[in-house]
Amino acid sequence: MSSTDNLKNNLFIYSVPLGSEASHLAEIYNSEKQNLIYILPDNITITEFSSAIRFFDNKIKIVNLYEWDCQAYDSYGPSRENQAKRILSLIKLKSYLKNKNKFITLVTPNTFLQKIQDLTIYNRLKINNNSHMDYNKLITYLHVNGYEKVDSVYEVGTYANRGGIIDVYSPNYKFPLRL
Repeated sequence: MSSTDNLKNNLFIYSVPLGSEASHLAEIYNSEKQNLIYILPDNITITEFSSAIRFFDNKIKIVNLYEWDCQAYDSYGPSRENQAKRILSLIKLKSYLKNKNKFITLVTPNTFLQKIQDLTIYNRLKINNNSHMDYNKLITYLHVNGYEKVDSVYEVGTYANRGGIIDVYSPNYKFPLRL
């Protein structure tokens, strides 16, 4: 939605039976040629709704754009897990836009009020088994993409390096990785 002048071009879903919204959104996605934005009340609902859409059509591309889990101008920032989820969503969003993929973005009202970082700084890094990578390049990538250097890796979005060993806890995996 770019302005209220274009309100007639927007589609509003309401008065559908509880639990059937995901089915309706999947149908609309498959019949439309443009991307969709669906507003949900909170981050938990985004996760649940995303799973429900995939139940009806697992080929739909979805970006779960979570809101920060802290108040604006608070003395502490969002949790590492929340930061990691949001950065992954932004990387996915950038990829879909670049490749001109059709997708659904799930957001909360607060997500619209919160600043989104410049998408050009985020890139996906793929490391294959038995491949070599420049150490400084990897550390720079981790820092730019929001990973925090710690002594021991216990939380998502952290990394530790001791000698030639680097431990990384990516939100893509259930457990940390050792490189």
